[in-house]
Amino acid sequence: MHKDINKVIRESVSESQGIAAELLEAIVISDDWYSTLRAGYKLHGNAFIALLLMPSILDWDPRQILDLFEESHVLNAATESIAVELLLDERTWGERCWALNRDFGHDDLLSWDEDKLRVALHSRYLFIHTQNECVVFDRSAFDAEDES
Repeated sequence: MHKDINKVIRESVSESQGIAAELLEAIVISDDWYSTLRAGYKLHGNAFIALLLMPSILDWDPRQILDLFEESHVLNAATESIAVELLLDERTWGERCWALNRDFGHDDLLSWDEDKLRVALHSRYLFIHTQNECVVFDRSAFDAEDES
């Protein structure tokens, strides 16, 4: 079991290293990528860097990346579990669940199926993990570009 988990981790790290290497090459070769990186980092800090770790980022025109960030960035959190809590609070889903429980007079009548909630959130949001935080992006901003 641990070997499977370790293999997944190694593959994920290898994929991230490949993305980073391709991005570094693009930055060195292209003034547009270099300018975008400097401007994005100056405006948004590490959250912008997280966007650049997205696997298909090099498919984008670098002049569109700042707009993409602004359209897609949802929040930053210390961990993914905190990001999930913040998403639930921001969308008032947790408040609605609590209100229904209160209306029915039972504190635990309605609760989240954690596994299904995780699948639902990951289908809508992209969670990018960096060294010290989890940055969340709305996938619909990326899908809009695919449709055009």
